[in-house]
Amino acid sequence: MKPSICTLAFASALLAGAGTAMAQTRGVTDTEILLGSSVDLTGPVASIGVPMKAGFEIAAEMINEAGGIHGRKVRVLVEDNGYDTRRAILAVQKLINSDEAFGIIGLLGSAITQVALPITTEQGVPMLFPAAPTHVVYDPPQELSFGLVTGYDLQMEAATSYAHDELGLRKFCMMYQDDESGEQSLAGVERKLGELGLSLVEKTSYKRGATDYSAQFARMKAADCDAVMLGTIVRETAGAALEREKIGWDVPLFAPQGAVSNAVIALGGAAVEGLYAFTPSLPISLVLDDEKIAAAVERYKQQSGQDRNPDDYFLVSLAGMLLFAEGARNAGPDLTVESFVAGMEQVKDFDVGKGWGRMTFTAERRLGSTKNFAMQVKDGAWAMIKEID
Repeated sequence: MKPSICTLAFASALLAGAGTAMAQTRGVTDTEILLGSSVDLTGPVASIGVPMKAGFEIAAEMINEAGGIHGRKVRVLVEDNGYDTRRAILAVQKLINSDEAFGIIGLLGSAITQVALPITTEQGVPMLFPAAPTHVVYDPPQELSFGLVTGYDLQMEAATSYAHDELGLRKFCMMYQDDESGEQSLAGVERKLGELGLSLVEKTSYKRGATDYSAQFARMKAADCDAVMLGTIVRETAGAALEREKIGWDVPLFAPQGAVSNAVIALGGAAVEGLYAFTPSLPISLVLDDEKIAAAVERYKQQSGQDRNPDDYFLVSLAGMLLFAEGARNAGPDLTVESFVAGMEQVKDFDVGKGWGRMTFTAERRLGSTKNFAMQVKDGAWAMIKEID
């Protein structure tokens, strides 16, 4: 029995529909591009995560009001992870498998990024500009992973160079947290000292969550250092400065990006005066003369009902979204993972706003900029003292 014309037409329609479904890129429709993120909205670093969520949403509004990306609106779905790696894994899996996000943007935290990266890689989903100062995002280069923030190792390499070249310091000690972030800071210091023909005269670690650094500072003071390098975050940086003050030791302290926070100044008070820190981006307070940033911050104030600036990590969300939009525009109207990767590799000398280095990506370069800024606490506020390329 021969199939009828109607039967053949119906079968052809099914095959055509199946072909269209197979060809459709995850997270991309004719009218929308869906991105996913997971940050801390309720846990210990919610003060960073909540403004980051606002940054994604405000950046999407601004992109969409300017016409979107080849006629498509951008939407970002943000999941709370409470700054817990297990919850973050579940959130990323949901965003990919249930929500079908095109890419995962702006994950908060090095540990969370490290557990999520194998998932996104296996699923063929781009990992976009995490707020994570870890080299695993860009070194070695991976096709689907794009970095915005320099790793702690590069930041502390810059700190070591500055201490040696600008301040003439030669006897280096180091105190670091005994986890991946602290060890990455240590690696950067030791690598740069090796290039200079020097080595640490003393190094000492502490457990995550520690609040007493008296033994560590006693060891370093006994070694007669003229510079103390820190592999610390916010609270630990302030604690180190307070311990230095308590023992009456006038030695300069150098810390990575995590220290560039007004919370360090609030916790440490006068003890953190003169503290040096090295970061890939400037605080919001120093970049409000940039029109794009000022407009985004004003929207944040209006939408949040707050009269103060958001946390500086708001700028990480904003910069990441602007970079995504540039890569997606370069990809052309037919947005696929492959065309997006090619589009990102066309990003050259791109300006995401004042306070960042200009961004360039290639097949061999997955970190947009290696620029760092030397910062110092002066008169109770962070001041930029040098740009370091």
